[in-house]
Amino acid sequence: MGWNTVRNGMTCRGIQFHDTGGVNEFDLHVHDNVIHDTVCDGLNFATVDPSQGTVEAYNNVIYNVGLGPDPADGAADYAGIYVSGETDSGPPGGGTVQVYGNTLYNCGSWSSSDSGAFNDGGGNPSLKMNLVDNLIVTTGGAEVYVAKDSGVGLIGGNNNLFFGSGAAPSFVSASVTGDPKLSNPAGADFHLLAGSAAIGQGVMISASTDFDGNARPQNGSWDIGAYEHVP
Repeated sequence: MGWNTVRNGMTCRGIQFHDTGGVNEFDLHVHDNVIHDTVCDGLNFATVDPSQGTVEAYNNVIYNVGLGPDPADGAADYAGIYVSGETDSGPPGGGTVQVYGNTLYNCGSWSSSDSGAFNDGGGNPSLKMNLVDNLIVTTGGAEVYVAKDSGVGLIGGNNNLFFGSGAAPSFVSASVTGDPKLSNPAGADFHLLAGSAAIGQGVMISASTDFDGNARPQNGSWDIGAYEHVP
């Protein structure tokens, strides 16, 4: 699923992968999408089993998601990217969902323990998330980088930029916390300006181009987020 705009999801989620018949999905590649303005999660990998085949999200721009309020049928989850570990029937599966080179802005502002830029719900302790080269900006209030009820030990990764809610999570390494200097986030322009703390602080990822189709890297080292800085 690539190169789409998914917006104004006022019932609940923007994109969700879920099966009720005991089949866990794999070989899922979600990339180069814009997802914005949803009540619940921007992207939800629910019944997935990456041990059978890749499950990944990269080069996505996700903003203003997890806004609430609770849907009419009850409380939900309010994350930018959510891995629930949920299985309605059949074996739970396992493996690691790969999340890399995405830009997330204002994700999870609804007041809930399930709100945050990322959430691994812990429904399956064998299902993990790996975060690499993601750019995460919170915009104040109660927003957090990782949802409070996210399963302990289920999220790892490196070289992500966290800005707006203090220190980076302790369970990821080589994090950056400087100002990403986004071009015009209020106008949904999340390109990097000169001097951005995201420039040159990433590591090599398997996406050979950025959201705009520019080659990665531009200046000898990878940038963090969905956009490479093009001088």
